Amino acid sequence: MKNSTEIYSMQSEEGEAELVALRTKVAYLEEIRIEQQKKLDELSKWAHIFEHAGWGIVVGSADATTLEIMNPTFAHMHGYEVGELEGTPIFEIFAPESRPTLLGNIQQAHQRGQHSFEAMHLRKDGTKFPVLVDVTAVKNPNGEILYRAVAVQDISERKQAEEERLRLLALEQEARKAAEESERRLAFLAEASKVLTASLDYESTLKAVARLAIPELADWCAVVIIEEDGTLNQLEGIYLDQNKAGLAHQIQQYQLSNLEAPHGLGQVLRTGQAEFITKMDETLWQNSARDTAHLQLLSGLDLKSFMIVPLQARGKTLGALTFASSRPGRYYTQNDLALAEEVAGRAALALDNARLYREAQVAIDSRDKTLDLLNTLLAAAPIGLAFLDRELRYLRINATLAAINGLPIQEHLGHTLREILPQMALTVEPTLQSVMEQGEAIVDLEVSGYAPSRPDELHHWLATYYPVREGAGPIQGVGIVVVDITGRKLAEKQLLEERERLAVTLRSIEDGVITTDTTGKISLVNRAAGKLTGWDLAEALGQPLTEVFVAVHPKTRERCPDLVAQVLGGGQIAEWAQTSRLIARNDPPNGPTRLIEASAVPLYNPKSQISGVVLTFHDVTEKQKLTDELLKASKLESVGLLAGGIAHDFNNILAMILGNLSLLKLSLQQAVPTQDENLGYICEAEKATDRAKELTQQLLTFAKGGAPIKKAARLPELIQDSAQFVLLGTNVKCELTLSPEVWLVEVDQGQFSQVIQNLVINATQAMPKGGKLRILTENVVLAEGEVPPLPAGKYVQLRVEDQGTGIRPEDLPRIFDPYFTTKEQGNGLGLSICYSIIHKHGGHITVDSQPERGSTFQIYLPASTKEVIRKEKKQLELKTGQGRVLMMDDEPTIRKLVSTLLSKLGYEVESVPDGRETIRRYREALTSGQPFEVVIMDLTVPGGMGGEEAIGYLLQLDPNVKAIASSGYSTDPVMAYYHKYGFKGVIPKPYSLESLSKVVSEVLQASPSQGAKTPSS
Repeated sequence: MKNSTEIYSMQSEEGEAELVALRTKVAYLEEIRIEQQKKLDELSKWAHIFEHAGWGIVVGSADATTLEIMNPTFAHMHGYEVGELEGTPIFEIFAPESRPTLLGNIQQAHQRGQHSFEAMHLRKDGTKFPVLVDVTAVKNPNGEILYRAVAVQDISERKQAEEERLRLLALEQEARKAAEESERRLAFLAEASKVLTASLDYESTLKAVARLAIPELADWCAVVIIEEDGTLNQLEGIYLDQNKAGLAHQIQQYQLSNLEAPHGLGQVLRTGQAEFITKMDETLWQNSARDTAHLQLLSGLDLKSFMIVPLQARGKTLGALTFASSRPGRYYTQNDLALAEEVAGRAALALDNARLYREAQVAIDSRDKTLDLLNTLLAAAPIGLAFLDRELRYLRINATLAAINGLPIQEHLGHTLREILPQMALTVEPTLQSVMEQGEAIVDLEVSGYAPSRPDELHHWLATYYPVREGAGPIQGVGIVVVDITGRKLAEKQLLEERERLAVTLRSIEDGVITTDTTGKISLVNRAAGKLTGWDLAEALGQPLTEVFVAVHPKTRERCPDLVAQVLGGGQIAEWAQTSRLIARNDPPNGPTRLIEASAVPLYNPKSQISGVVLTFHDVTEKQKLTDELLKASKLESVGLLAGGIAHDFNNILAMILGNLSLLKLSLQQAVPTQDENLGYICEAEKATDRAKELTQQLLTFAKGGAPIKKAARLPELIQDSAQFVLLGTNVKCELTLSPEVWLVEVDQGQFSQVIQNLVINATQAMPKGGKLRILTENVVLAEGEVPPLPAGKYVQLRVEDQGTGIRPEDLPRIFDPYFTTKEQGNGLGLSICYSIIHKHGGHITVDSQPERGSTFQIYLPASTKEVIRKEKKQLELKTGQGRVLMMDDEPTIRKLVSTLLSKLGYEVESVPDGRETIRRYREALTSGQPFEVVIMDLTVPGGMGGEEAIGYLLQLDPNVKAIASSGYSTDPVMAYYHKYGFKGVIPKPYSLESLSKVVSEVLQASPSQGAKTPSS
């Protein structure tokens, strides 16, 4: 057994060995740590390089199909964030055009271990950029690829630098080539300019330019010139290959023979625009060829390129140059076209200069002839002409002015104005000096004095003084133009005197005269016109005629047509068809006015253009009064002739009325009257009353002529009624031949009836012992001028033929004159009234007569296209009503009768005798609050106020008054135009109960702005 020392010793040795082993192990581990630390440091360095490398680095799988590990540079280079591309197929970062070669490049890296190539990559936004790709295959000892490392560098800037270098190199080469070309062209242009300026013979110079262009610019060149007369001049062409000269010449002839073609030489000459074809081929030849022969010429010449440029100077085409190339590979460029146009411009300038020189030579040659002609004109001119230098010495003077001055031409030359005309120089010299100092002409200055040639006669001249310069230089002197206006001044004096005489005449005549310009403004008013219109003469000037001259229709008060406007519009004389009322400026509102007749005629200037209008008018108030009185006398005379027949008919009618009334009275007195028998008596009395009414209406129409209203009518009906009425009680037989097919005419029936009545009365007076009167109508179509003054057109002809004493030839021209008569008891108005009425209807009346053989009156009236409006007679019914009615009539029996009729109809009636009482009662009823619903007024009250006057006052009291006009004169204008006077209805006398009920009912039911229709009676 070992002792403790041995044991300790043994333990100690074992511990040492373990400690050594431990230390050895620790040292080994330290070495490993240090080696690992080195590797870590190396890895850290490579990681830093990987992270911050300027190249994009990718570690891919062995099969190189996906992207696994990449540095931020690679991700950012492609527009991605770090980590976005991991696992992405590698193909997706390559542009489509680089993908087909990608596998081949990877394969080369596999074989070689490393391979570089250029490619196009795609960014995230789809944009492309060039890269340099370096692929390294990492293998194990067995040669197996573990992974692939790919380094990518963006080479965009390098590529741009290379492209810029190549571009600059190309530009340098192009500039060098352009410089050489420019030098060559400048040399060509210099030579061409030298040729063009060598001679003024433009044909030879243009040929020289064409020769110069061969072969520098073309294989053949042709020149065409447009001569000054418009013809074409083709100069001989220049050809490089003489074997093809004939073909080129024929092609040129084709162009000259077809100048209207849309291309080629004709197009260039027409438009002034060059034609330029860089490259010609078989298709162009076929499109350009006119025919097979032309196509063969083009194919034979084998043109490669050609251009035609115009010769233009001062905006005018003077011709054209044709350049053609037939050499293979020689095709014209825009530079060639520019050179050709430059040559053409210089050639055109030389051509234009040559022509200008030739024109200048012609002008120089004709200058002497022109000067001789001017001298001849100067000598023969009817006006005085002279030229004075700055000292006012005569250098030139013509015979006219020399004769005015009273000295020969030679005695003027070299002498001053003061020496020739000492007295006149005192006033003229300052004016001439002013002209030369101011440099401005004095035109048409009137000068008066005594010419030396006629010292006892005062002359007047119109002088013009103007400065004379040589070009734009200083004033060399003064020119004088003198026109003798002594005769004109005398004529002006005579014209002034004539105007004064005319003015005195206008002031003295009683007719009003107003002249206007073409705008209707007054330029002259005579004293009579001022007096009639109430305008001051000076105040009226410049006013519109419509403000000064106011005329209205005598009945309706409507404004008359503007005669001046009619003349200005039609250029013809215009006049009114009737007399009119002149409303003077100083007339009271409701005072008396003057009746006038007026006409207007155009004024013409020397060019036969209307320059104004002359309106003349005269007061016919007194004449109209006299005419009306004579007309009344004439009608009374006519009525006297009718009295017998009318009395006979009226007695028959009264006999029927009285007889039936007697029977009715007897029947009522019987013990048992028969109702049917009584009604029969009443009906017979009514029929007789209707006949009396018709006879009365005929008599009224004859007496007044009817309201002036035109409407379509049939002449046969009017003629038959009027003629038969006049012939009542006479021994004249009337034979009517009235065609039922006669055209309609537009007439005033009352006035036309008066025409027939006057002609029939005239015929009966011409046949005191009786006879036959024939009246015929027919349609006629008149040609222009067939019946002056009627225009061509359709007319209705009316002939009135009698068998009377006839009219003497010397009296025929005056037969229609007013107051002319061949009868002892006549007043001479009957036929003049017929003439006036027919004339106002646009017609014409003539007469043919021989003594003791009768007379034939012919009337022509324009045919109308309107239709006759026929009124159907309707059976009226009684219309009852309620309300207060005020009835005015001067006849007590009428007031009583109408009051009874209205009461029967249910109305409360109050009657008054005249208009003043009507106004008083209407006012009282309004004030009391019990107004009248309807007012019925007779228009005419002898010696008092009638309804026509009273309606104005009623309208002032009540604008909505419902008034009905009533009159025995159915042709009164108020009855025809009752609305214009303020009435709401109208009823002519006599009227029946039915008619009265109808009109009162309609007026009551009508609105304030409406009225009742005229009832038939």
